[in-house]
Amino acid sequence: MKNKTVISTSPSLWTTDFVLVTAVMTLTRICTQVQTISMPLYFQHLGASITVAGLSMTAFTIAAMLFRPFVGALLDQRGRKPLLIIGLFLYALSTFAYGLVTMIPLLIVLRIIHGASFSASSTSTSAMITDILPEKHMTQGLAYYGMFGTLSIALAPSMTLYFIDHATYTTLFSVTSGLSVVALLISLVVTSERSRLSKIAEHQSRAELETRTDSIPAKYSIWNSFIVRKAFSPVLTMLSITIATSAVTVFLPTYSRAVGIPGIGLFYLVQAAALAASSIVIGHLSKKWGAVMVIRCSLLALGSSIMVISLCPTLWAILLAAALFGFANGLLMPELNALAVLSAAPNRRGQASAMFYLALDIGIGTGAAVWGWVSDTIGIQWIYIIAGCLPFILLLVSVLCRIDYNLGSVQAEQQVRPYGNEGTTLAAQSKE
Repeated sequence: MKNKTVISTSPSLWTTDFVLVTAVMTLTRICTQVQTISMPLYFQHLGASITVAGLSMTAFTIAAMLFRPFVGALLDQRGRKPLLIIGLFLYALSTFAYGLVTMIPLLIVLRIIHGASFSASSTSTSAMITDILPEKHMTQGLAYYGMFGTLSIALAPSMTLYFIDHATYTTLFSVTSGLSVVALLISLVVTSERSRLSKIAEHQSRAELETRTDSIPAKYSIWNSFIVRKAFSPVLTMLSITIATSAVTVFLPTYSRAVGIPGIGLFYLVQAAALAASSIVIGHLSKKWGAVMVIRCSLLALGSSIMVISLCPTLWAILLAAALFGFANGLLMPELNALAVLSAAPNRRGQASAMFYLALDIGIGTGAAVWGWVSDTIGIQWIYIIAGCLPFILLLVSVLCRIDYNLGSVQAEQQVRPYGNEGTTLAAQSKE
């Protein structure tokens, strides 16, 4: 006798867990951005030099980067929710402690703890979101997820400046700690992703898992526990893109003052609007054109937008660049994120997420150092000429080398677990 077990028909994007995990990410992003803006000011308020104030961000960033690979490995070995809860608890605790500690060395220690806890919480939520999303909606879902993160970051500057002007730093840190506690409470009711993964694994044959070269290898090694080889193409592409875009995210205000462009704050409003628009259309474009074509067109738009900043230093040209820049970034990040995650076996997707976000960390840090050197050596305008060339180089390499960003492995995965327009089912048969 044969029994059929149906897992899903026509999977939905807006599930309860998707909304809850997105809310957790949004709250922590607001808190992190508030502290990014306020921490250097707080250090100077306590009498520290600007150099020491900058060290507070360095300590946070390095801690987050160093912990990501270990967090990614633990996510696949121990599960997402335990790491998320531990990370959010330490995050809230360190945030609250900022308002109580006035000794600079202790504050640096808190920044290290905060960076590690941010690494745990942010990597956990990104892995959970890829577990929750059906593969049919992976790119679209990641676009919405990223949009809420970007919009939350846009709220942080005004919130920070309001509290600094009308209250105290202790009040500001208490509010952000409260938001962190809310995020922690929300995380407690998120359904564990391990139940979903176990249902998928239950209906996958042993032979299928063995054909996936990135399933956990029989012979343990440190390299294999931290690295998902099939995710390299999208991850390295994202690393290169982040190095290029850091020229805009880090140095645009400085550049605008150097060339006399007023009202540069409008750039960020237009960029956010374009990013929101991209999240609406990315699902349609990805389905109609395919992931590779979307990535190539986005690279063309991204390179053009950065070049415009250098060649046409006027406000209207900068706003046009902002629209192209935001729209291209809004397409590239979720598309590459989806490819990185889907290229990995289900039991390695936590590490694939960690690799992807580690590339973002390294790209921003490397870009800030490189473009600062370029500005001091040959002039700030050359930052955008050189940075604008990077997406074009990536596009050329992609076409000449016929890079598919491991799309073949994604298509194979979807053939094993198809989600058609009519809503196909995944079933397993067992003999009695």
